[in-house]
Amino acid sequence: MLRQRDDADRIAALTRLVGEWSPVLLVIGLPLDREGGEQPQTRRVRRFAELVRLACGLPVLFHDERYSTVVAEAALRDAGADSRQIARHADAEAAREILRGYLDARPPRINAP
Repeated sequence: MLRQRDDADRIAALTRLVGEWSPVLLVIGLPLDREGGEQPQTRRVRRFAELVRLACGLPVLFHDERYSTVVAEAALRDAGADSRQIARHADAEAAREILRGYLDARPPRINAP
């Protein structure tokens, strides 16, 4: 998780990670309201994603992040985490859930002989 205080520091951290891991695209959770509509935070995330795209030179894809925190906290609870551990790890687990959701939503690739 990026815990820097401002966008410039977050983008610098992301750029370092991109250099280290060499991904081909970035997936960013898109905060939508319960009905799937946009809200003020959605617009902020879209603006940040554009800055990331420009800085990293990679495609940025969005995935609906609704309920990712609820699912993450439930998974941590099921794994035996206490409330302090849940608070400390929920964001990372929610990010994992967003990526899992994105990957699960993709059509399967068929490898031709």
